[in-house]
Amino acid sequence: EGDDLAGLGLVRDSHNEPLLAVRSDGPTGVHVTDVNGTVICVAGPPEDGGDGLEMMVTRAGAPYRRLLLGLSLAIELLRAGELHLA
Repeated sequence: EGDDLAGLGLVRDSHNEPLLAVRSDGPTGVHVTDVNGTVICVAGPPEDGGDGLEMMVTRAGAPYRRLLLGLSLAIELLRAGELHLA
């Protein structure tokens, strides 16, 4: 039960209200959901084994596309070891 929240992160607005949840999907991928649990984005390494991050934004994720761009940058910087959590 203690591992239920492993790999879970929240994106909050300026009023500290949750906007998105980011949950690990195995060792290399993530699912991003809105506050209702609707998947708005899935991301992971490229299928060809190259560097970078591939993302698929669902139709429900369209309103969040700018936020998802920033989130993808943060994920990639974390994976590269260039960003450290406080």
